[in-house]
Order: sequence, then C-alpha cells, then structure tokens
Amino acid sequence: MPSVLVTGAGRGIGLAVAAHLAGNRTLLGRMPKLAGNPRKVVRAVDRALTSRHPKRRYRCDNLSRAQLALVSVTPTAVSDAVFAATTTSQGESS
Repeated sequence: MPSVLVTGAGRGIGLAVAAHLAGNRTLLGRMPKLAGNPRKVVRAVDRALTSRHPKRRYRCDNLSRAQLALVSVTPTAVSDAVFAATTTSQGESS
C-alpha cells in the first residue's frame, strides 16, 4: 500500500518509493539498538560547533568506526547496493 507521500506518483515509481519508505521504517525501528552514547554525541556536536576547523565526520561509537572502515575499502557501487538493501523493504516488489 503506497504511502500518502507517493499517491500522486505513477504506479511504478510509487511502488519503488513505497518499498524504500517501508525499509526506512524498519531501519528506524532498529536505530535505538544501534545508537551511540548520547553524551558522546553531545560532546562531538559541541566540538564540531566550537572548532575553527571542524571535521567532516565524527565517529562516536564502534559501529560508526567499523562502517567507515568498511566503506573506505569497498567500491562505491557495492556500498550503495548494501545501503539500498538495508533501507528498502524486501516484501514489496516493483
């Protein structure tokens, strides 16, 4: 069932976007388990806001460090495919 956000789109596009939104909803349900320590996040945000030369990325937990390590040695096409697979619902097909 397409989301309210995609009802004006064509059927093929609407189904693809609906599958992506369903995958994102699933991923959001997993986020509390994957989230880092809020104090570390606040400290990183504070450093980013007060630094004269802030970094592009701040790694606050081991999961983000592992993700960065994997992405840095993986071809972009593979990283994009993995990201798409984790954010798209497998239950819906186009």
